[in-house]
Amino acid sequence: MLRYVLQQQGIKLDSPPYGVEFWMKSGLFWDVVLDPFDTQLHHFYLACCRKIWKLLPAPGSQEGVEMAEQWLRGHVTNLELNACNWDVEGAAFSIDYQTSTEELEQWIANVELIPKLELRSVLNPPDLIDACSTYALLKRAAYFASFATMYPAMSPKGIPPEEYHLFLSPELPRKRVQYVV
Repeated sequence: MLRYVLQQQGIKLDSPPYGVEFWMKSGLFWDVVLDPFDTQLHHFYLACCRKIWKLLPAPGSQEGVEMAEQWLRGHVTNLELNACNWDVEGAAFSIDYQTSTEELEQWIANVELIPKLELRSVLNPPDLIDACSTYALLKRAAYFASFATMYPAMSPKGIPPEEYHLFLSPELPRKRVQYVV
């Protein structure tokens, strides 16, 4: 697959020093392969995570979003982002499987202190807050952060699963996604 994609881009694989190993180790592969629209979507999903930051109390979730932002700027390697993905997913699992009930109870209590008006402003549709428990909201937010962080590795790419749509901010696409006509 790698050989085919690079050849389609006109890159000669067997000319030193540009062998397949070079492309995999350098991180340049993703610069060649990633569709610009996918990159814009990745920026958008991470911006949505920033908007729901207070719903991401687990350090692994926040660090994952920050690491993915750094990756998009070229400051973090694919290997570093990949290693971070374990922590992001682990943060979601810790909420889902309630591995630290004391910590989870504190996170729930902290989110319940957030004014309803503020919570409504970060959800789409806003009234979903009335139909969703704080625990369920935290769990969905953590899994959304995992999705957003790992987006480059997702297949197929595009719109996230429906359970994450409540975190997609309607005003952010105008700032993050540009359509080419």
